[in-house]
Amino acid sequence: MNENKVSVKIYGQDYLVAGDKSRDHIIKVSDYVNQKMEEISAVSKVISLASLGVLAAVNIADDYFDALNVANELKSESVQKEKDIEHFAQLWEEAKKTIIGYKEDAKAIIDQKTALEEEVKVLKEEIKGFSKASEDIEAKAAMSSQTIITELEEKIRDLENNYFDIQMENIQLKSEMERQRGME
Repeated sequence: MNENKVSVKIYGQDYLVAGDKSRDHIIKVSDYVNQKMEEISAVSKVISLASLGVLAAVNIADDYFDALNVANELKSESVQKEKDIEHFAQLWEEAKKTIIGYKEDAKAIIDQKTALEEEVKVLKEEIKGFSKASEDIEAKAAMSSQTIITELEEKIRDLENNYFDIQMENIQLKSEMERQRGME
């Protein structure tokens, strides 16, 4: 432990202050005490040095407890912000997983649609080979396949819309996370 001894002047009197803090810190503290004593003596012209010292100590203690309250409030806010950031990060990860799931579902539906379209082409070719009587069957099969394709296309549009909505939500969550981090 390195002890510093510093000669300071407080309210016109010289003191030797010793401590393990830096020289600049000791001077800064001494100047603060001197300032408080000067402020009090400016208000009350006739006051003993002992009373002045006690009032300065009371004022300094008041400043200390005010600062302590502010520090505790800031610490509490910081803890809450950390919890908020963790929460938003978790939401972000969940949203990313959901998007991946939607992408996989959309790909499966597109693959299914492509396979059905190929099936429809094959069926159409087979139906062309049949006689005039089979044309009614062809029309019914095409309508049935078209109905399935239409339903699949509607599902794809719904998935694309859901995918877009989730992307927008992710952008908002990311923006909120960045805003929360910026407030720290």
